[in-house]
Amino acid sequence: MLNKWGDDVHLVSTSACPFLGVKDCLTSGNEKIKKYLERSYQKDLSVKNKHTHQNFLPEKTTNPHPRFLGLARSVRERREKKVDIKVPLFQDENTVSGEATADEPHPDHIYMDAMHFGMGCSCLQITYESMNVNHARFLYDMFLPWTPIMSVISAATPLLKGQISDHDLRWEVIEQSVDDRTEDEMDENSANYISKSRYSTVNRYISNHEYVKDFHNDNNFRKICNDLVESMLQGGLDKRLADHVASLFVRCPIPVYEKELAFPCC
Repeated sequence: MLNKWGDDVHLVSTSACPFLGVKDCLTSGNEKIKKYLERSYQKDLSVKNKHTHQNFLPEKTTNPHPRFLGLARSVRERREKKVDIKVPLFQDENTVSGEATADEPHPDHIYMDAMHFGMGCSCLQITYESMNVNHARFLYDMFLPWTPIMSVISAATPLLKGQISDHDLRWEVIEQSVDDRTEDEMDENSANYISKSRYSTVNRYISNHEYVKDFHNDNNFRKICNDLVESMLQGGLDKRLADHVASLFVRCPIPVYEKELAFPCC
């Protein structure tokens, strides 16, 4: 296929908008929206953004569904501070190391302070239909060794907030953008320690398939709701799946809709 724009123009695929978060990075052909954005950047965004308190993007650019700003606000309120996303800055002879400031508190890192930077990344999301629970557990487990390979092949996030990142995988930003853990839950010496963000990597197999049944799942590094384990074992679940489910329910619910049942944290 001929390049109608010329030989010096190339199509680039990236999972994050390269200049998202840079001042005046957003505009619109709609004059009303354009004027709103211009007015927004003339003010202190951290004060104007009532839900997220972020410094770099107008909050009203969020999807209008209540789930999104509700989630962002819940994460901030539970942490008692806004999210603190930092990705190492690519280093070479042209890199200039800056000093910490109020807007850029992490020298030699790309700093982002809202869910927008993670959940604003693009991806292809696919839902799989399985035949039964055992088949679903097997599929889940087969993605464990496959996902790192696909992540390397598809990594496409070299630019963040107008800067060159030393890492090029979007998941690092997503993971930090919705990390709702408190300081106590991040403390390895605390009884309430939770080892990672709710959006994070998987550490254990959950099926009893012959391929993985002999892999030992070490529970020492994670918190488990033991009362829930006992309840599920009594209900007929096997220990491996009961441990997996119980590790999910140590976290507080973040988005909760009317008439939904919210389980308390253990």
